[in-house]
Amino acid sequence: MPYAQPYAVTPGYSEARDAADPNDLTLPLRRASFGQAIKRFFKNYAGFDGRASQSEFLWVQLAAFLVYLVFGFAARALELGEDPFVKGPDTNPFTVFLIIGIVAFSLGTIVPHLALTWRRLHDTDLSGALWCISFVPYLGSLVVFILCCLNPKPRGARFDVVNR
Repeated sequence: MPYAQPYAVTPGYSEARDAADPNDLTLPLRRASFGQAIKRFFKNYAGFDGRASQSEFLWVQLAAFLVYLVFGFAARALELGEDPFVKGPDTNPFTVFLIIGIVAFSLGTIVPHLALTWRRLHDTDLSGALWCISFVPYLGSLVVFILCCLNPKPRGARFDVVNR
């Protein structure tokens, strides 16, 4: 007679699984390329369940940083940092386009960034609700970023989507 386990073991709970196919959004894709990470970021736009790998998270953070860097250089080139009371309002049409672009990019990526961070925290076996630490002024976002950079833990597989 085989030994019976006293409790049921959740499949995948003892060892973490990874996505074999980049189109499988239910599991994290380890060693994702830049393009794969960006594609998965927008495909899984509002998916708060499951996990995300370090490479997915870091490539998206790098892309967002580069977009804001470009906006920053463009703003500096237009001298948006000047005091408007001294210089007067800037009526350059490119300035309006730049401001609309910054606002549109920021608002358009709030939910996917939140969902990606939530999934990344799951991969480190932490609750996604720890994202709320980022509301703490000055250091909150840095703490959340550091938590997201932790190595994945096999126990994080408990957040995987079983049936989708």
